[in-house]
Amino acid sequence: MSSQENKLSMSCIKNCTQAENKSLIIRSVVTACDAGTLTEEGDTGEIKIFEKNLLNNNTNYILVLVAFDKNNTLAVIYEQEDDFCMVSSVLGRYYEIVEVNFILDPISKNTLILLKEQVDMTTGIYETSDFLKGYLWNGSFYSQVVNTPFNIKAYWNNAWIDCSSQNKRWEKAMQNCNLTWNNIDKIILYLYRAQEYSISSVEESVNLPEDHTFQVVESRFVVETLSWSSKWNCFILYEGKYKSTGEAVAVIHNLNNYVYSLVEDVSPQYVICTSNNEHFVISQEELEIMQP
Repeated sequence: MSSQENKLSMSCIKNCTQAENKSLIIRSVVTACDAGTLTEEGDTGEIKIFEKNLLNNNTNYILVLVAFDKNNTLAVIYEQEDDFCMVSSVLGRYYEIVEVNFILDPISKNTLILLKEQVDMTTGIYETSDFLKGYLWNGSFYSQVVNTPFNIKAYWNNAWIDCSSQNKRWEKAMQNCNLTWNNIDKIILYLYRAQEYSISSVEESVNLPEDHTFQVVESRFVVETLSWSSKWNCFILYEGKYKSTGEAVAVIHNLNNYVYSLVEDVSPQYVICTSNNEHFVISQEELEIMQP
């Protein structure tokens, strides 16, 4: 990135709706994210600016979001240096960012950036999902420390997925999620997931049936507690031991708590994080949960 694209004036940031400034900001963000193809969109991106003291110092940081459409949002953090700001961290490329929260870590005094990303998918299934993605300073840049499903609404017809299926009814999986947190001793995120699996009474319909035709088959309410762990440098559910190696690991996802486990009976599985920061899936039989 050239020094010119790497640097923006604070006047440019504060007056981001002016055409020339908007063009400079978009060009800088696109270059920082190495998303050059988006320059073809011109200056049509929507810019959102968040100014925060993100780290435990007197430096001002600016989170800049540029949304080109519901499939392309770029997020970059700039660090203010006098009357200018320089690219500090690139968070990445997302679908639509529908919510941004900032949570102070009481130990490091650094701030967690919590993004809610909404994804619309159509791949043999009609699905709208929100993902909760969190970023915290690792000493060099902002790194992702949490990534978990939030709200989900999905419809599908098994006949579309498998032409030989005798089941031609429409099915629906839905999750409504709420989030609270506290940051007294450390950051703790509480996720409250209301989940339902439903089947429509309408048979062999090519078009998606009305919502009122779906009857609930299974439902439950799941509460998950994600705690920030400086030991594992991510948010974890709890610690455990990988039986095959005897290695201590952090459990970051209980896949049995996901809404799709209501749809089909599958063996409980977990996503674990190792001391080498490797993430992989293991079965319940392979995990020994450590008591706190």
